[in-house]
Amino acid sequence: MLDDTFFFNGTFILENGAVLNDFHLKYKIYNPQNLHNGPVLWVIHALTGDCNVGVWWEKAFEHFLKEYSVICVNNPGSCYGSISPLSVNPITQKPFYRDFPLITTRDAAQMFNLLRKHFNISTIYLLIGGSLGAQIGIEWLCIEPKLFEKSILIAGNAQHSAWGIAFNEAQRMAIYSDKSYFEDTPEGGKTGLKAARAMAMLSYRSYTLYNQNQTDIPTKTDHFKASSYQNYQGEKLSKRFDAYSYVALTKTMDAHNIFRNRQGNPLQKVSAQVTYVGISSDILFPLSEQEFLHSITPHSTLEVLHSDYGHDAFLIQQSEMQKIIQHHLSKNQL
Repeated sequence: MLDDTFFFNGTFILENGAVLNDFHLKYKIYNPQNLHNGPVLWVIHALTGDCNVGVWWEKAFEHFLKEYSVICVNNPGSCYGSISPLSVNPITQKPFYRDFPLITTRDAAQMFNLLRKHFNISTIYLLIGGSLGAQIGIEWLCIEPKLFEKSILIAGNAQHSAWGIAFNEAQRMAIYSDKSYFEDTPEGGKTGLKAARAMAMLSYRSYTLYNQNQTDIPTKTDHFKASSYQNYQGEKLSKRFDAYSYVALTKTMDAHNIFRNRQGNPLQKVSAQVTYVGISSDILFPLSEQEFLHSITPHSTLEVLHSDYGHDAFLIQQSEMQKIIQHHLSKNQL
């Protein structure tokens, strides 16, 4: 496995016109010796994930890590090695913190494309991503409609919904209410981040699952299991992530819109065999959004993952995801 960092030294103009004088991307390549001798799989992770696909998607992806060259890159804005709010601003020689520029899903896709060119990869056999990773993947399909042979995009959308933006803004409001966020230190906003993650869990899970797993005995009047669960999830993320990156990445998600400043349907020219995967109980990226993507994408199919887990089902029900990936990897081109 190759664990390294790609450095782009030059002017990179972001979608909103802001300029990055340089950027870097942390990546991992499984089976790098076969990178130019066989099919390449490119995985794009979700909001608070990282490039260790063999860890967070072990059961879903372990078979493919042995058979293919697999690339996974830490998304820009994340705190796990790529350019982020904790990176040093070359102009001020201090970390960006709250001054970190908006990086859209289109910008992220362009950055990945530069890395792909750096590797001299002319064709990617399979592009796969979930949630924010699916949003970036869909943008990449629009930018390079002939690059991919197959694509599996899970719980994504063409444009982030007002509902999703509202969820993210409520989380950011929780972070902004933590005065330490405005101190611009690595530990800034940790308490606010804990509250934000607790809010987010309500959009990642489902009503049914909470009732199944977090319901108490009828005689209880305080210290409920559901309350403990929310505190646990918030604390867990606040220990491994930072508030500035969380704000940056949720804004990346909010800005996702494949139709912005484009004429017509940007997916019309995509030649890849695209599979959209929706989750039956997902309230954050509801199935109707994947149905819409399927309706505007040639050579596409739609799979439904039936689950009570909500949006996070693709990370939890890994055996089912493994079967979906295997099925579409082995399918012939349409």
